[in-house]
Order: sequence, then structure tokens, then C-alpha cells
Amino acid sequence: HFSSTMRRIVSKPTSNQRGKAEAATSSSKAKGSSTPPPGGGAKKEKFSLDKLTKIKEEREARRNQQKNAKTAAAEKAKAYKDAGIVGDVDFIEMIEEWKHKHPLKVASHKNDGPMKMCVCIRKRPLNYKELDRQEHDCLTLANPYAVVHESKISVDQNKYLNNLNFKFDHVFGEEAQTEDLYQACIRPLVDFMMDGGYSTVFAYGQTGSGKTFTMGQAQAAAVKDLFKLLGKQKPKERLGCFVACFEIYGPKCQDLLNNRERLEVMEDSKGGVDIVGLAKVPVTSSEELDGLLEEAMALRTTSKTDANDTSSRSHSIIQIFLHPPGDVNAEKPLYGMLSVVDLAGSERGQDTKSHSRQLRTEGAEINKSLLALKECIRSMQVEGQHVSFRASKLTQVLKASFTSKRAMTVMVAAVSPAADSADHTINTLRYADRVKEKDNASKVVLPIDHDARAQTGAQLDMDDGEEEEEEEEPEEELAAEEPVDADPVYEQAVEQLNDAEEQLLAAHIGAVERNAAMCVDEGKLLSAILDKTVVDYDIDDYADKLEVILLQRLSITNELQRRLADFRSKSRAEETVSRRMSWAKPRSVMSYEPTH
Repeated sequence: HFSSTMRRIVSKPTSNQRGKAEAATSSSKAKGSSTPPPGGGAKKEKFSLDKLTKIKEEREARRNQQKNAKTAAAEKAKAYKDAGIVGDVDFIEMIEEWKHKHPLKVASHKNDGPMKMCVCIRKRPLNYKELDRQEHDCLTLANPYAVVHESKISVDQNKYLNNLNFKFDHVFGEEAQTEDLYQACIRPLVDFMMDGGYSTVFAYGQTGSGKTFTMGQAQAAAVKDLFKLLGKQKPKERLGCFVACFEIYGPKCQDLLNNRERLEVMEDSKGGVDIVGLAKVPVTSSEELDGLLEEAMALRTTSKTDANDTSSRSHSIIQIFLHPPGDVNAEKPLYGMLSVVDLAGSERGQDTKSHSRQLRTEGAEINKSLLALKECIRSMQVEGQHVSFRASKLTQVLKASFTSKRAMTVMVAAVSPAADSADHTINTLRYADRVKEKDNASKVVLPIDHDARAQTGAQLDMDDGEEEEEEEEPEEELAAEEPVDADPVYEQAVEQLNDAEEQLLAAHIGAVERNAAMCVDEGKLLSAILDKTVVDYDIDDYADKLEVILLQRLSITNELQRRLADFRSKSRAEETVSRRMSWAKPRSVMSYEPTH
């Protein structure tokens, strides 16, 4: 009752308000104008029934159009899924349309003879994890060309493709067998080794791209062919075969055929590299060699990362040596060698921001060695150019493969076809593309199959109507798209941390050894006093000797504590730099760019 009374009082105008209103009305009548309607000058147009009906019909039409579009998209997705194709329907249709307009000629894998450097690409099929994530195939291969269809979304939400073209010596799709790759690229290395050469094969790529699988099968085929060739030699002329297997894990080198014993990489007075303590095991059959390598690979260091549950965190190096006949102890000069290198999976720095310190430092060491490897391979192809093999331990142990005039190298770049790995695939292909020194920097021209295009009736969206060229990218953009991160500040922090770790371990080992020696001295000192045959002893001499021992032990402890404090300081510095790197905004696979 009180509330309703207050509303009536508030709504009832006062005498002062009524006076002002009457004055305003009389003034407006004197000017001959009418009082404007509330809310504006012009009168509001009344909606007719026909106009309301029209708006309703337009709204219903839009809703039906959206519903039909969703139904059509769902039907397309179901049709693709029934055909075994999963992923974004729009991007899949764009890729299929591109293939329809650009049917490419596929060249055969010809062996043009030994090449100092051969680069080949291996594409694996989509795995079950990628299929569960509804990822589509974004990579088109037509030997020797590769085209990456990078999915893009503009700021106005329009989808489009960024097609990047590459050309290599050999390209193998998911339908190709490892045997095809072996015969075209790796088998010539076996023949080259039998002729006294230094053969090397590398496997590079994103973690989980199929490097270890490919190298395992190719390695088995190479071992089988090697012993076939050795079996054809006369007994007195038969070369001796030895094998060594080790891994490079961060700054450490470990023997996988000797229970992961630590190895030291040294240089002799002549500039040669010697791996001190490396076990070279003689082998007489392919079965024996396969068994040794299987045991060695079981000891290789792996870890779970964001990209792979069993990611290889070390570079695995298998070296097969051939020595002259009768050299049963591998003491005579080397005749030929085959190095099979399965590189650790590459990762971008932003992909390791959620990793522990150990995984971060592992990734930094891996990327550092991969950059050094690329530069060594490029320098190797230029006659007379200096090869900086000391830049990493990986390139240092493979010095003979870079500096020898009898060297021959094959690089196998393994790539994933999944759309969410497109940026990794592009980085891998760019790495492989820059590894090989090219005579010219001409743009990649795709070979169009005009007969196939005529049969399909497709038309090219180009002025010349003949060839498609990759759009020339600015040099600055290419430099920014290095396949592995090269942050000098973080690399320096990791290097200092690794040095501190080595010094801490060495100090601890030395402390244990010196403490053990002092325990022996203490035992002798006590025996000289507590022995039953001792009737009298010099207690002052005993105290002086004990004081010397305690001072030595205190010095050892202080030195060990200093090394430990230095290691913790370097660890905190690495953590700080890593956090600064993680603040950088990561690049999305579905990047947003303005339309042109």
C-alpha cells in the first residue's frame, strides 16, 4: 500500500511543473507549430501486416538456407568418411579442385649414377591418432615434386589454401615401399663403400614422422646386400667387417654395444677424430649383425613428448667398417665405411615450452646439432670450402664423411601428411631443400600433364595456361622460417648449463676417488696406533696427520659445493630464458591472415 501511494505521488506533476508545461504550450501555439511527438521529429512509420509477413518469410528463408547448408556439409562429410577420407570438407574439396586443375606428371625413379649429395622425401600415411582427430592429407607428391597445401583462414573467416612447391632428387608417397626408396637412394651407398668410399645416410624429420621405421628397414636391406657382395669375394681377398653403434645424447657420447659406456671424442695430431673407448665388434654374417644392432637400439634414449610417446632424444649412429683382408683386429687403415644416422626428432622451441628442463635442453642440443649438420653438408658440396665440423659433437664424429674426397651422402627427409603438421612439414622440406647447394635459385615449376588436363576439361587459373610457378617469397620471410629455432641467448644458456653439469660430475667423481684414498690413509693411521703390538706412539704426530686429512676433505667438500652452486645458478638462468621464450605467441597451423 505504501509503494502504490508513493508511485501516485511521484507520477503526479507539481504545480511548478504544470506551470512550465502550460507556458511551453502557449508559446508553441503562438509560433504556429505543433508539439513534436515523443522520441524524435518525424512520425514513426507503422509496420503493416504485409511488411511483417515479408520479414518473417526472409528470416525463415535464411534459416532454411543455413539448415540446408549444414545438411549438405554433413552429407559430404559422411560420404568422405564412408570413402575413408576424413577432415575438413571445405579444405579437402579445395585440394581436390587444385589437383583437378593441376594434374602433375610423375617421373620414374631413375638412378643417374653416384651423386655426392642426394636428397629424397618419404611421406607416411595418416596414423590412427590423426584419423581420430579428423585430420586430412595436405601433401601432394609427384616425383620429384612435392606440394604442401597449407590451410589458411582469413580475418573475414574465408578459407583458402597456400600452396608451396618443392623439388628434390626423389620423392616417395605413402603407396611406395621402403624397398623402392632403398633401391633408388641407399643401395648405391653400399656399392660405393665396397669401392673404398665413405658412405653416409641421414634420416631427418619431425618427431613421429617415420624416420626410425624407414631407417630400420633400409638398414636391414643394406646389411643383407653387403654380405652378399662380401660373399662373392675370394677368401684371401675378403674384406673384414666390423660394426660400432653409439648415440649422441646432448653433450654425451655413449656406446650402445658396450652397455652405454661414456665415450670421449678426441682429435689427434693429424686432425683425425678418434672416439676413445668405442667398441668395434667383428661380424661374419648378416644375421649376427642384425642381432647386434637390435640389442643396441633397445638401449637408445627415448622420452615421451607432446608430439610423440616414444620420441628419440638422441642421434643414433651405426658405423659399418671394412678393413683389408687379414686385419682381424681393425688395426690397419680403413678401406670403406657406411654410416647410418637416425637423427633425433626435430621440434620447434614453442612446442617444448611445456617440457621439463631436461627435455628443453635436449631439444636445444638437438636443434643446434641439426643446424650444424646442414651447414656441413652444404659446405661439403663446394670444392675447397671450409667445413665447420667442430660446431657440434654430431658433425665432429662424422668428420670423415664431410672432409673425405671419397664421401657420398644421402638424406632421407620423413614428413607427416596431416594438416595440423603442415608447418612442421614445410620446415622439414625447407631444411632438405637448403641442404643441397643449388646451381641457381630459379623458382619451382610444376610439370603439368596436359593430356590428363585435356581429358578432365580442367582449366588453369593462370595467364599463360602452361605452367604453375611457386610465388617468390621475400628473403626475410624465408630466413624467419628456419626449420629449427636458433636463439643464441638460449643456446648459450644451455651450453653453459651442460658445461656446469660436466664439471659437477667430474668434481663428484674426483671427490669420491680422493675420499677413497684418504680412507686408506686414515686406516693406516689408526692401525699404527691401535695395533696390539704397538706399545707407545706419538699422539702429536697422529693429531697432525689427522688434521691434514680433515683439511683435505674440507677442501674437496668446498670445491664440490662450489660446483653444485654453479650448476644451480646455470639451471635457474636456463629456466629464466626458457620462460621468456614461452611468452612468444605460438604460430597456429590455422593461421589468420588478411585477404588480398
